[in-house]
Amino acid sequence: MKIRPEALEAVRAHVAEGYPNEICGMLVAPRGTRAVTEIRRATNANTERPRDTYQIDPREHRAIEKDCDRAGLDIVGYYHSHPDHASYASIRDTEQAWPDYYYLIVSCIGGEVKEGKVFSRSDWETREMIEEPLEVFPG
Repeated sequence: MKIRPEALEAVRAHVAEGYPNEICGMLVAPRGTRAVTEIRRATNANTERPRDTYQIDPREHRAIEKDCDRAGLDIVGYYHSHPDHASYASIRDTEQAWPDYYYLIVSCIGGEVKEGKVFSRSDWETREMIEEPLEVFPG
């Protein structure tokens, strides 16, 4: 996945602000491309287990989709944090992943943002996500 440095820094800032809870949002690219130039923050709607689970409210998701449509942007993936855990695609992450979308998972240990890794799922039958290269590209 290619991502602009400003977009990656915005994810990292969101991760730090949200600690110790999981944060989430969307990775956005100009329509017809897959290179992430922006993010859209979303609210973690999971109130029962916000430290280890995230959920984007469908109404908020739709509002962000409409905003991106108006701006000529596509949602090409999602991001979330793993507070006090490594960056990996958990079983829950894999089960909820849609094929052909990027999933950027950023580790935050003790409030310090660590590494981010990108994963994808090739189809609905695939039971594991594969790690994708993460390339920061200049604007």
